[in-house]
Amino acid sequence: MEEYHPPQEIKVTHSVPGLDTLVDIYRQQRVDKGLAENEPYSTKITRKYPGFIVVNNNHDEVLALVGEINRLRDKFADAVKSITQYRDSRSEILHQVCPWLVTLQVSRNIRIVTEKIRTLGFTWQIPVVHKFTRLETVIDRLRRELTALQPDIRLTIQDVKRLKQERSEEIMMLSLLNEEVSHEDEQLRRFRIIRESNFPAVNVNIRYTSPHDPDDVSGPYKLNFRAPLPLILFSEPSRFNPLKDYEKGERQKRGNVDEKYRSVLPRIGLVEVIKESA
Repeated sequence: MEEYHPPQEIKVTHSVPGLDTLVDIYRQQRVDKGLAENEPYSTKITRKYPGFIVVNNNHDEVLALVGEINRLRDKFADAVKSITQYRDSRSEILHQVCPWLVTLQVSRNIRIVTEKIRTLGFTWQIPVVHKFTRLETVIDRLRRELTALQPDIRLTIQDVKRLKQERSEEIMMLSLLNEEVSHEDEQLRRFRIIRESNFPAVNVNIRYTSPHDPDDVSGPYKLNFRAPLPLILFSEPSRFNPLKDYEKGERQKRGNVDEKYRSVLPRIGLVEVIKESA
């Protein structure tokens, strides 16, 4: 999946991998250089392997081993997040130490499903990104955008002039708001970036039997989560719905968020969190 051009469609290939292929999938940490088109680093070029393997025995050993692997992956993710002094450039810092590393792939947890599964299916979903931010961080981002604006094949001189004017107005508006916020309790004025991702994710939908009554099929025995790596199951699903090809279509409109947020800069999805009155 190329980073800067979200896919219009994704073809799904179904296969039954051997043990060596599975090991390579779980160990995959770096992007294929041929896909990166000479970019120094990338965090969005990730391969997805929705599927499952069934383990019929040695469940305790599998749980212990996967638990330790996930612990180390979480430790790595926490180490990356701890680079707070250079938050805006920590990806560049990381890739100077580990070229071509895809942070998301290294930190992905391996999921185990121990329940007795009735149905299991994979679907595409467009994730919504929620990220708390500071106004200073957003202003710095806009200033970098402003500096980078230059005429090229896509932008005429008039386009650049117009966009620079728009960015300057956005910076002025946010600077005034930041000055206002700086005189108040930071916890009372909080801001978020909310946007739909351009990159589809793979979700797994699981229905399983009651752990107390195998004949009870009416209860809310469901699981739903991201599934970029093959799942490890302790039982064979009674029914399986494989992933279909992805075709980009119209985004479904989500519920009105006006009750929770006040829009500040719609172009980038910047909103202010509305505090509920006591």
